[in-house]
Order: sequence, then C-alpha cells, then structure tokens
Amino acid sequence: MQHVSIRAEGQGLVQAVIHLETEISRVEEGQMMRLIQIKAVAINPAGARTEIGRLCAWQGLYRDLAARLVDAEADAGEIEDEFDEISYDAGRAVQEMFSGRGQLDPEIGASIFRDRPASIVYVEQVFTHPAARGAGLALRMLGELRALLAGAASVALLKAVPIETPYDGPSDDFRRGGLAADRAGRDALVRYYRSEPTLGLRPPHAACTRNLLAAIWPAMPESDLFEMRLALPSGTWEENL
Repeated sequence: MQHVSIRAEGQGLVQAVIHLETEISRVEEGQMMRLIQIKAVAINPAGARTEIGRLCAWQGLYRDLAARLVDAEADAGEIEDEFDEISYDAGRAVQEMFSGRGQLDPEIGASIFRDRPASIVYVEQVFTHPAARGAGLALRMLGELRALLAGAASVALLKAVPIETPYDGPSDDFRRGGLAADRAGRDALVRYYRSEPTLGLRPPHAACTRNLLAAIWPAMPESDLFEMRLALPSGTWEENL
C-alpha cells in the first residue's frame, strides 16, 4: 500500500482508498482481439464510490508476431487492418510500428528476439480526474495493464494525447485544447510516460510520429494487488464522471 497526497490550496482534503477494477471482453467470437478496461475507483470514508480514472486498451493475439516484427518482407496487412477497424489512431500506430522494421530502437529490437512477443496491445485511452492528477495514477493503471498481460510477452503501443474528458468508446469524440496546447501537453505526457522505467516506453524508431511510444513487456510473475490512498480535494471529484 502506498500513501500519496494531493494538495489543493484553500480546499479541504478527503481521504480515499483507490481500487482498480478490470473488465476484459472479446470483440467478436472467434476473433483474436479483446478489449481491456481498467477503472480507478475512489471510495471515501462514507463508502461512496467514484470513478476517477480509466484506461482502455485493445489486445490482438498473433502466433507469429515476433517473426513479422523482424522480417521486413513479412505481411503485416492483416494485423494493421484489424487495428484499423478499432480506430484510425490504433491502425496508424500499428502501421508505424511495422514500417520501422530494420530501424527499430536497439532495446526494443533486442527484446523482440529475446522475449518473442505474441500480442500487440494498443492503449486507446488513459484518463485521470483533474483532482487525482500528480500522484502517478495513470502510470499505476499502465502497470496494472502490464501485470494483466504477464502470462506472455506483448508489444505495448501508446500515443501521448492530452484528454480533458473520458469517452465511452474509441469512435467517440473527446475534447482537446488548441494546437499549441496539444503540442505542449503531448510533450509533457511523453516525458511522463517515459519517467517510469518499469514500463520501458520509448519511440519505437526514429521515423515514427513524435508522440508514439512502444515497449516490449516480457512475461513476468504475478504481482501484488493494487491499492493506494489519496487525499483528494473535497467537492471536486465526488460525483461520477
């Protein structure tokens, strides 16, 4: 258990226990794709539950993925098409990963040979309530995702995009600021996601989009259940998002 405090000038703080709740579902029967949703739920001393964070990711399972990732002549069209059906960003991220074969980041390339990933996981959304930001909750949710996938190695892909409000599905719109604000927020998010060494996120190759990050998450032992405490500013988070 970790104790973290969020300070808000002139506002009272309400102690809350944070739990992560996970839902995993197949997109269609017989399709090697599944949706993983992780929700961070704050429970205040009175027992009221409020969602203060959400992660949405899509996982595609491919038996010969490692070979396709290192062989520039191997056909990756089927994989790219499957992720493109989820969203343009998902398809583009996977396409960029494959387009960089032959010039992959050395650590990512070495990990592909060593760990032989069998799935691609695209993180579609990571959102935390403004009152809960600054405590590393988004990194904790990403760590939980990595732990869920611990049974086999995976390629993790993530685009650093500032999100002001969560959305219900990848086809829905969500609000963002102006272009300059997006750029500054994107660069700050890239630094944030790269700050946790256990996630190993980095640009997969020099020619990729600036905000695309990737990592090879190797198979690893099961980890302890997540639990943390936050002192949240009262009155700013106690209604459902």
